[in-house]
Amino acid sequence: MPSGTGGCYWADKARPSVFKHDLLKRYLPHSGGLTGTQSYNKRVVYLDGYAGKGRYENGEPASAEITLKVASHLRHTPGLTLECFFSDPQTKSFDRLQTVVQHDLAAACGRARGPMIISKAGS
Repeated sequence: MPSGTGGCYWADKARPSVFKHDLLKRYLPHSGGLTGTQSYNKRVVYLDGYAGKGRYENGEPASAEITLKVASHLRHTPGLTLECFFSDPQTKSFDRLQTVVQHDLAAACGRARGPMIISKAGS
């Protein structure tokens, strides 16, 4: 198990997660929109290979949920397709991640275009 991901890790944000979440909130909306409008087919692919559980136990969004919210906002960009791929090697984290992603997709009800795919690492 990677250090820092067991036990109480998901109870609240650890410093690396705070940094990652800040990057996602600041960088993904701008780079995703710019890359998508400048790319040949207006397609952006986002891959999070260590997406974790998607949401903290205290209800705050983690990286996958933050990304899904950004994708929902980017849907307003004409013709842009944002494909999000989420994965996590830990079964318990993956199972929770799958639930969070499915819940967010149901709530979005088609607002974000493009597939939101999750897979267990090594699958």
